[in-house]
Amino acid sequence: MSQRPNGDIILGGMRNIVEGEELDQPDDSTLNATIGKSLREFLPKHFPEFKDTVIKVEKEWSGIMGFHMYDRLPFIGPLKGVPGRSEGEFACFGYTGHGMPRTFMAGNAVAGMITGQTLPDWFPTECLPNHERRRHLWLKSRL
Repeated sequence: MSQRPNGDIILGGMRNIVEGEELDQPDDSTLNATIGKSLREFLPKHFPEFKDTVIKVEKEWSGIMGFHMYDRLPFIGPLKGVPGRSEGEFACFGYTGHGMPRTFMAGNAVAGMITGQTLPDWFPTECLPNHERRRHLWLKSRL
């Protein structure tokens, strides 16, 4: 859940409430009614101040969500040291279903990396593609 500056609230998730959690779901042409219903009921159910509020849904999206099962953290930063990649390549991928809330700050961090700035204090270094915890991944497969 996140709130936009104009007060709109964006909710997502709930895929865990349906059988199979929509993993390996390649079709984004239909909406899952169970998930949509649960998302619409979330605010009134969990926040008493919304109990008598009519929730207006502007858009509902069923898009395919990419998940990686290693550590569920995005890969953000230089690909130096990744086999098959060259010096000067940077990436932002693997948001594991949480792309929109993370993309803006990830883009900001990569811009700083490209221009040689020090990593910001808030940046989790575990997200670096060449972090020591992830190096073994590049021996198993290629980007």
